[in-house]
Amino acid sequence: MAVVPLATALKAKNKRLPKIVIAQPSKPLLILVLHTTGADLQILLGSALGYRCGTWQLGRELGKYLHSHLSAMMTATPWETLDAIAVHTGTGSQTGMRIGLTVAITLAQQLAIPLYAIATAASAHELLAIAEAQYNQGVRPAWQSAVASLSPAPLSL
Repeated sequence: MAVVPLATALKAKNKRLPKIVIAQPSKPLLILVLHTTGADLQILLGSALGYRCGTWQLGRELGKYLHSHLSAMMTATPWETLDAIAVHTGTGSQTGMRIGLTVAITLAQQLAIPLYAIATAASAHELLAIAEAQYNQGVRPAWQSAVASLSPAPLSL
């Protein structure tokens, strides 16, 4: 019995060749978003395909409750399944930004995943959109690049 290539066999039967389908990723992208610079703590987990979001009014209690709220958001999701972390570093509470950035740096370092320190977004949803777009374009910043956001701004006299 002779082996005939599929393209030859289909041409012989006067049929069209099948379309090549590019396979989608086996799992959707999973990004953890921390927005800690406002009076509310926002934690978002997911991608543009779907996400879970929590908002808590913590004010000055951010450092006290951030870890418990983060743990609650991650109960059904193993930490190892995260693809990236995004954190807000823009205007707002300097202390809140440092707390969120420190948590994000620690997680990104331990999980060996990209960390997006984003200053331009106003909400957790915008952070997710920016981080996902950069991830899909192949931009994978290491956690070390976010450390520069922790250094104090120079004083102007």
